[in-house]
Amino acid sequence: MIPEDQIPPHPGIILERDYMKPRELTPAQVAEKLGGNWSEAKVTAIINGKEGVSEKSAQDLSQLFGTTADFWNNLQQQYFQWARAKRETEKGPIKVKKKR
Repeated sequence: MIPEDQIPPHPGIILERDYMKPRELTPAQVAEKLGGNWSEAKVTAIINGKEGVSEKSAQDLSQLFGTTADFWNNLQQQYFQWARAKRETEKGPIKVKKKR
């Protein structure tokens, strides 16, 4: 198992902790500022780790918070790679059925 201190944070944690809280923004306010297909539910889902950051979302977040889209994409990719490795580890070795 990967040590707790090596788990990359979900982008939603970074969004809330480093970008929303310092600016005292609520999910509803972020959604309103982003416009388009953004909703309070979508922002909340990202914060709670229920939804990832797509490339389009990364572009939108970068424009709102003055970052780059690569910043958000890299956070998402690191988290995705860790989660995939964790799932594979938990499944255990692949079992091959013997032919009779």
